[in-house]
Amino acid sequence: VLDMLPALPTKWRVLLADDSAIIRLTVSHVVARVAQGLDWTVDQVDTAEKAVAKAVAVAGTKAAYALIIIDQDFGAAERMRGTQATTIMRAGGVDALILGFTGNSTEGHNKRALAAGQDAVIGKPFVDEEKFKRILQGLLQARARSPSSDRQQGGSTPTPPPPSPPPSPPLSGLTFVSSDSSGDEGYVSYD
Repeated sequence: VLDMLPALPTKWRVLLADDSAIIRLTVSHVVARVAQGLDWTVDQVDTAEKAVAKAVAVAGTKAAYALIIIDQDFGAAERMRGTQATTIMRAGGVDALILGFTGNSTEGHNKRALAAGQDAVIGKPFVDEEKFKRILQGLLQARARSPSSDRQQGGSTPTPPPPSPPPSPPLSGLTFVSSDSSGDEGYVSYD
């Protein structure tokens, strides 16, 4: 089943946005382990405003980000939220996979994040590299099958591999991932 998931791209630019230096360090280590042997570059910022500025500045170019992991709540009330940043990035031509990252994974919150243009929401903390890899593969698979699959996923995304067997139903159309207090993750499909 997992063999039918697409391979991760060999070259990707990743933008990680979180106000916590510890969270950025933890997530960057998870990304590095998932990308081991691949040419992935991870840029880090500590506000949604900086994430928007960086992502929009390179949208549509070869330097575009292919993956953006963004916190949903940057702490201070006057700060832009992750959903607001996502809406601005999408309007600015950002076509990266955008993963919302939150400690407040409620159904209403997650629906707002998806409506803003995020591809998935991941509950904090996440440290399991294999689950993170499967999430990325499921999102790539869903994007490849979607009507808008001609969208560019950042300037450095390789040409997709030849068609593979039909995807497994549990990961088909993956859009939302959440973990409960026990650490178990659930996938919610939009199919």
